[in-house]
Amino acid sequence: MAAAMEAGEAQEVANRRVILKRYVTGFPTEDDMEVVAGAALLAVLPGSAAAVVKNLYVSYDPTCAAA
Repeated sequence: MAAAMEAGEAQEVANRRVILKRYVTGFPTEDDMEVVAGAALLAVLPGSAAAVVKNLYVSYDPTCAAA
């Protein structure tokens, strides 16, 4: 993967997203969320200062929901 990214080539990878199904009041439960699987195209232009990161954990803070 690193060699392909260094060459400026795009790479398709598996991607999972956690989507809130509705506005949550109080403590969120699994019923409030949905995991959607798909693909994401990764491309970093040569010479770019961009970085590709992998998120290992996701959290939800209900106090920030209105922000």
